Amino acid sequence: MLTYFGIVPDGSLFDVPNAALGLTYYTIIFLAEQFLTKTHLVKVLTVCLNSAAMSSSVFLAVKLIQLGELCLLCWTTHLLNTLLIVYYSRLLMKGGKVKKN
Repeated sequence: MLTYFGIVPDGSLFDVPNAALGLTYYTIIFLAEQFLTKTHLVKVLTVCLNSAAMSSSVFLAVKLIQLGELCLLCWTTHLLNTLLIVYYSRLLMKGGKVKKN
């Protein structure tokens, strides 16, 4: 996807598959949730990262619809990205009050 949008040149070291981008994204989200304090800056950065992931999900979902493809893994990923952006946006708007057991 990075080559498609002209962010990196074709054949570049950073021309990685979407799966690698997703793995990196979900790892960052997991680590941020587990180890970072919930400061306002961390919440804002998480929402920004989620917005970028959601933008790519919308783009890829449109491509799937145009191709007439039914990829359950893809649609599950789009659903997960939607749930994450809703969760972190609500967390940011409510001030981050989350119960920890």
